[in-house]
Amino acid sequence: YELCDGVAGGYDWQRVQQLAADARCGSVRMVGIPLPVLTGLADISTALSRLAGKEPMLTRSKIRELTHADWSASNNRISEDINWFPGI
Repeated sequence: YELCDGVAGGYDWQRVQQLAADARCGSVRMVGIPLPVLTGLADISTALSRLAGKEPMLTRSKIRELTHADWSASNNRISEDINWFPGI
C-alpha cells in the first residue's frame, strides 16, 4: 500500500519551502543546483564514503529520486480495502 496525507497531487517545491519555513519559524531559501553539479557531488560522496567505509549521503540513485517529476502517492487501495483514511 501507498500512504499519503490525502493532498491531491502532492506538493510543489514552493509548498515544501513554505512548510519548511513554518517548521523552523524562519525563512528558507530555495537554491537551484544544475543536474551535472549534483551528479558530480554524488560521485564525490560515493567515492569518499567508500574510502571511509561508510554509506554515502548523496548518490546518483538519490538524485534520481529528488529530481523525479511526480512524488505523489494515493491512499485509494488501502482506503477501499480497510476503510482507512488519513486524518489528524
